[in-house]
Amino acid sequence: MMATINGPDQAKAVQLLRGLGLTGTEAEVYFTALQTCSGEPVSSYKLAQIMGRDPANVAKTLGALVHVQAVTVVQDKPRLFLPTDPNEFTDGVLARMQSHGRQAVELLQRLQAPQPDVVTLALPGPDQALTKARELLAGCRESIVVFGSKESLREIGAELEELGRNPEIRVRVLSPLNMVSENVEIAVFSPISDLNQLLAREFLQLVVDDRAWLSVVLDDKADLSGCGWWSNHSPIAGVLAGAMTLAWHAGHSPQPAVVPPPEPTTEPAIQAPAAPAPAPEASVADTGATEGGITFLMRHEDRQTKKKGEQ
Repeated sequence: MMATINGPDQAKAVQLLRGLGLTGTEAEVYFTALQTCSGEPVSSYKLAQIMGRDPANVAKTLGALVHVQAVTVVQDKPRLFLPTDPNEFTDGVLARMQSHGRQAVELLQRLQAPQPDVVTLALPGPDQALTKARELLAGCRESIVVFGSKESLREIGAELEELGRNPEIRVRVLSPLNMVSENVEIAVFSPISDLNQLLAREFLQLVVDDRAWLSVVLDDKADLSGCGWWSNHSPIAGVLAGAMTLAWHAGHSPQPAVVPPPEPTTEPAIQAPAAPAPAPEASVADTGATEGGITFLMRHEDRQTKKKGEQ
């Protein structure tokens, strides 16, 4: 006879056996049979005496254990039982569970209601929106078209530049501000009055491989219920990509900043040279606005407006 296991260990063993599909009573009888038998069969009457249970109930429980292959009948008259080795028993339980699981999945898939092919999901905030945008970009294989505000394009600028270096991926960006890039095809969108309210906010729209799309507002003016939406494998992506591509073709190529040289002076050489003429109202490079390979260009009048606002 094996050594008797103390109360806490027995309770734990019974709990684990219940997790394998046995009832509490079945687990206790199987556990007692393991403790009682040492290669010799045992009767239901002997197990009932050891457990202090009704012999008829123990006999009925042993019949259930035979059905799940936890014990084996080795003699009919008198009826004697041997417990199945724990390794063999658990392997059998797991094999049956896997088989039943496959059958259940096949049946339930046939019976479940038709599932939609497209699910559109909300994005609760700017951080989640930018994270999802980067995830969609990371999955790009063929093409990307993006329309966004200055700050939103800066946020994903490094990812766009990296993808633009791949000759198999076409990256097109539609920007409301002049910007340049070595690897990204950029078109500058000339704002019209109807879009001034939108362009005053931080926003981002993108379509990846005509398959996945994202449209979000990234500033604190977004509705409390969320800042935007995204979807994967959606026919809407193709429609949105078409509209953004048309806008991209309607835009104009960004122009690099050009500062004309000062006009030549006709003063005699012995005199101090004249001060350079002030630059005309042309674009000058905003040298502090380079991030992730994308450089934004700010017009001179934009600088003056900004200074007046600061005053």
